[in-house]
Amino acid sequence: MPDLVIKNAKIVFSGRIFDGGIVIENGKIKDIKSNIELPDADKIIDVKGNYVLPGLIDSHVHFREPGASSKEDWHTGSCAAIAGGVTTVIDMPNTQPPTTTLELLEKKRKIVKEKAVVDYGFHFGASAENQEEIIKLKNVAGVKFYMSTTTGNLKIDNDAIMFEDFKILAKKGIPAMVHAENIDMVEYWTNKLKEKGNATAM
Repeated sequence: MPDLVIKNAKIVFSGRIFDGGIVIENGKIKDIKSNIELPDADKIIDVKGNYVLPGLIDSHVHFREPGASSKEDWHTGSCAAIAGGVTTVIDMPNTQPPTTTLELLEKKRKIVKEKAVVDYGFHFGASAENQEEIIKLKNVAGVKFYMSTTTGNLKIDNDAIMFEDFKILAKKGIPAMVHAENIDMVEYWTNKLKEKGNATAM
C-alpha cells in the first residue's frame, strides 16, 4: 500500500494542467492518476482543487556559509527556500573563504550535508591561480568567473586565463558563468557622477 496519496489536485506537469492525484511510495512519486483511479494509502490528503506543481530550482543562491553565517546559513536559507516552494538550490562560490579549491569545496559539502533541508548543488569559483583545480573539477553545476571585485580573491582581469579555462570546461561539459563587468568603466562613471555631486545609485 502506498505511503501517501494526494487527491483532487490540479496537477501542473509537462506543460499542462489536469485534475488528478499523486501516489507516493517510500518517499518518492510512484504514479500520477485520475482521481477515480487512485488507490488506498496509509495517508490521504485532499487538496480540494488546489494546484500541485514540481518543486522549483533556484540556480543562484548566496547562503553565506562559511564565513558570514550571521547573514544567513544553510539551515535558515534552505528553510526559507522550501517555504517558498523551492526544493533545489545551487550555491555561489563567493563565500569566506571562496570555493576555489577541491578541498574547500569538500569542506562546504560537509557543512551543507548536516544543515540543508532541500536538494542542493554548488558553483565553483574561478580565480587567476586555480586552473589546476578546474582541470580536476567534477560534480559541480558550473564555474563562476568574476571580472570585478567580490568576496574573496576571485577577480580575473586576464582574458587569456578565462579563455583557457573556458576550453577546459567545454571539454568537461561544465557550464561557465561570467559576472561580466568592466571595473575601469564602473570607476570612471562613478567618479564622473561624484564630480557632478550625484552620489545616489545609478
